[in-house]
Amino acid sequence: MKQGRRREVGGSSEEGTFFEASRDEEEEGQISRNIKIRKKGSKVRQARGPEDSVWYDDDGLMKMKIKVSAKTEGRLTALAIAAGNISLKLSHISAIAFILLNNKAAMSTSTFESTSSEIPLRIVVSFANDPAASLGASLTNYDWGGDHEIFVPSYAAISELVEGDTVARKCGVSPGDYIVAVNDLEFRRFPARYDEKDVTTQCEGASISNYPTQTSNKSTTYKFKRGEGYAATFGEIQQIKSKKDPENPLILTLERYGWNSRGNAWHRYLAARDGHVGFAIKMMEENESWRKQIFPIDLKREGLQKIIKSKAISEIDLNHDNLPPTVYVNFSKLQALEEGISSNDVVDALIIFTEMLISRSTDPTNPKTCQLIDLSKTQIWSVDASSYLREIYAVFEPNYPETLEKMIMYPVSSSVRRTCSVMLSFVNSKTRNKLIITDDLDLVCKELGWNKEKVEACGGVTAFMHQHEKNSDLSCSKD
Repeated sequence: MKQGRRREVGGSSEEGTFFEASRDEEEEGQISRNIKIRKKGSKVRQARGPEDSVWYDDDGLMKMKIKVSAKTEGRLTALAIAAGNISLKLSHISAIAFILLNNKAAMSTSTFESTSSEIPLRIVVSFANDPAASLGASLTNYDWGGDHEIFVPSYAAISELVEGDTVARKCGVSPGDYIVAVNDLEFRRFPARYDEKDVTTQCEGASISNYPTQTSNKSTTYKFKRGEGYAATFGEIQQIKSKKDPENPLILTLERYGWNSRGNAWHRYLAARDGHVGFAIKMMEENESWRKQIFPIDLKREGLQKIIKSKAISEIDLNHDNLPPTVYVNFSKLQALEEGISSNDVVDALIIFTEMLISRSTDPTNPKTCQLIDLSKTQIWSVDASSYLREIYAVFEPNYPETLEKMIMYPVSSSVRRTCSVMLSFVNSKTRNKLIITDDLDLVCKELGWNKEKVEACGGVTAFMHQHEKNSDLSCSKD
């Protein structure tokens, strides 16, 4: 593999924004902490952490908790808990680096960017400290020759992490990471589709820099027949590990892609088009064009800000017992704002909250959300509701395939449900199977994993939602 550019300890984004954490010992017992925030073409901004943000663990390792928040153009809000000595261990700030790569809304007060990228985070896992150690993860075989593997970048990926203080956990490995190289051999299905200078590399105990792993001429990226790629990847790992040679330890190079990257999203497009490869490729290419047109979304728009500040559309901050997170739509609030908002504002607000929730999924290959449409205090199922849903469907069906776990519309009486069914005839059968139109609170609580007694104690669904609405930090003022 090519060598990357040397970077300071920290995280980076496609736009070049990054933060650096350092410590300087001025006097015995006195430590200064600095975070630098920089964007290409801008001045360096620094913020010093408070004294109580530094402490030491039982092993004498310094730990820092630093929060930086500046409402300026190119604003970055980051909460980092980092462990290590003067060179911070990247395994402890890998999550922050990936947030920078995939949640760029936090980098600007005026625009919202897509939360997925085709540029990966590279993770280098070295067994130099313990050549005989186990990775501590199970693998997924992506070498069955199926259509769902066409855009998967390699033949093996991390499936699950085992419990304990494993190499994988120390190095910040996550489910969905693709193994693209074993020591000096690459195992890619096709050549990398990114510019090397844009890639951030993370490795345990070292700064983000050009890690000394170069592929030799023995790379056989294009020569594998069905089943041979995974076998060759796994075989090379076993061969190196069996030698337990401290002079030639096992080094795995993995790549972590965003939830809507081709490798992670392709199988969802294929499923949405019933396995038809040609239709699925067309759908994926149209989505890529749509994203170029829709992003970045201007957060300063008056109508969009009204929706955000009123929490007519919001994120629900609740533990879901392994159920997907919920985007909440208070339709009565939308109706109250009707004079000052457009359907585009409503659709864009849903896009923003959906993108944020999906980007936090622990499985980038299968991100899901739920939607709750609260129709309380609305007298009847209106033409407005049908119109909004038609426009939302026209955007979400082709651009967020297989990401909706369920949509619940509540409360809707049995007599009105028949009207709903007629007015939602434009929805395809797959999506219709995910719709739950009901006035049964028991059913709503069961589907969303809520405690019915707590909902009733709050005074109903609307009050319960209000109690658990999460502050989005998307509010901004007009220039």
